[in-house]
Amino acid sequence: MTKILEWFTIKCVKSISSFHFSPAVVKATSLHKLTTMDFPSSSWRYFDLDEFHTAPPDLDGLYTFELYAQLRPTGRILDHFRAVLGGTGLLDVSARLDDMIPAAQFRGWQYKTQKNPRDVLLRQNMLSTAWIDTPHTLLLNDASVYNAEGEVVANNIFMETLESLPEAGPESVATRYCVVVGADRRLHLQFQCLPARAVTLSGKTAFRG
Repeated sequence: MTKILEWFTIKCVKSISSFHFSPAVVKATSLHKLTTMDFPSSSWRYFDLDEFHTAPPDLDGLYTFELYAQLRPTGRILDHFRAVLGGTGLLDVSARLDDMIPAAQFRGWQYKTQKNPRDVLLRQNMLSTAWIDTPHTLLLNDASVYNAEGEVVANNIFMETLESLPEAGPESVATRYCVVVGADRRLHLQFQCLPARAVTLSGKTAFRG
């Protein structure tokens, strides 16, 4: 396992959350644009390969980001890696529903969800979670919808309203989380949304990663 970054703070509003990182743990020496480092490094922690898919976050902090890599005994990094979020904080997401589903009926409505960072499961060899249909998150009690008056909308009422829209349907929008690099050259956690079914997005190369 390679610990690349220390703990950071996160501010999550609608689509973009800022991660502020401390310097990298892995120390390297640059020589004529060639980066080298000693192996094994005393800054790294190592685990058995059997733990690669299940190892939990290891760093302490409010919010943490770690990168797990598979290594040969010689130090060569293999093809597979895992990015893992952790920490004791809670991620809050609040998005305008009419941005997610462009319909006049949803003007002023809000889509809200909370997550423990450990539950944001970034896929192996990727920095994003799987796409999930938005109505499915409601059925799992993983999110809630609020009307313009700030009242919680019952799932069956929301689904009936969604199914009544000629331009939408019960699986007309999907969301996911993704770690990206922002214009400020910092890592950001995005709550992403596209007007399509999760299975459709997962089948398209451009939206799969």
